[in-house]
Amino acid sequence: MDEKHKIHAKYILSILITIIILLVTVQWGQITKLVEYITFALTVTSIVLAVLAISYAVYSNTSFIQIVATLNSASQKVSEVSSIITEATNELEKKVASIPEKIEALGEQLTLTHSAVIEIAERAKTQQPAVSVKTSDSPQKVRTAEQFLEYCSAQGLVGIYALSRAYSQNKPLSLMELDKKLSGITPNYIYGHSAAMVAAGFFGISYGKDMPGTWKITAANEELVSHISKINDYIIKKVEDEGARKGFLENIKIIDAYIS
Repeated sequence: MDEKHKIHAKYILSILITIIILLVTVQWGQITKLVEYITFALTVTSIVLAVLAISYAVYSNTSFIQIVATLNSASQKVSEVSSIITEATNELEKKVASIPEKIEALGEQLTLTHSAVIEIAERAKTQQPAVSVKTSDSPQKVRTAEQFLEYCSAQGLVGIYALSRAYSQNKPLSLMELDKKLSGITPNYIYGHSAAMVAAGFFGISYGKDMPGTWKITAANEELVSHISKINDYIIKKVEDEGARKGFLENIKIIDAYIS
């Protein structure tokens, strides 16, 4: 059935085309310039199509140039990022390579610190405090104490003040507990600095039996204790940033309230 329909459709289409051609011939056969008109119309159509083709070509070329420029820019950015990643990788490799050396150096420092702490503990257990240096107010001695405090860091000054305050008030001192109350201080800095001060002989300590983790300041360098009372002046002179200076001065008030 489908083949028959196709054959009939072809016949009908051929007949209709023939009729259209006959009608056009009969209707327009008397027009002598029909061919010229058709030729002119085709020429105008060709010109219009050519203009459209040229316009589309220009538009396509412009778009292509923009796409190429975008690709070039993206390629340059990728190249720059690749260079940055390469440099970062090289730096990371160098840092990773230096880690074993730094770990070894840190181990040596920890060993020395551990030895110093053990020595301090042994001295405290045998109740052999550091010598309390009571010297006269000679200009040389006073100048030495002043120079020491001037060269000391601001956090170190806070630690010395806490030791001196505990010694003057004859109060036990828990540096770990005090460290939690202070602000703007590197964790455990005061404890380490205070241990160094004890090891250097500026202060003598004994451990509190009834209060584990506390120090009893049994001796102190009198010149240092005398000059540390001017700690506010030292902090004002040493700390330039106003906000940090305010924080350190506030820490002094906290120590006064804690050791009273």
